[in-house]
Amino acid sequence: SQVIIFNERDPSQELNEADSMCRQFKQSRLNHKCAAHKSSVDDCLCILPRERPVSKGKSHSSPQPDDTF
Repeated sequence: SQVIIFNERDPSQELNEADSMCRQFKQSRLNHKCAAHKSSVDDCLCILPRERPVSKGKSHSSPQPDDTF
C-alpha cells in the first residue's frame, strides 16, 4: 500500500485551487493573515479550522505534516 500525500494531484492544479480559495476567503473574511500567504496549499488552507493558523511565514514551525513521520 502506498502512502497518500497531500500533493498527489497536479501541483499546478492544487496551487490554482488554493489561490482561488485564498481569494474567496480573503473577500469573505476580511484580511486573514494566512490568506495573505498564497504561496502553498497549506498556507492557504490554514485559514480553515482544520489546524491552528500559523503566524505569517513559516519561520520555525512548518505547517506541513512531514515532521510527524
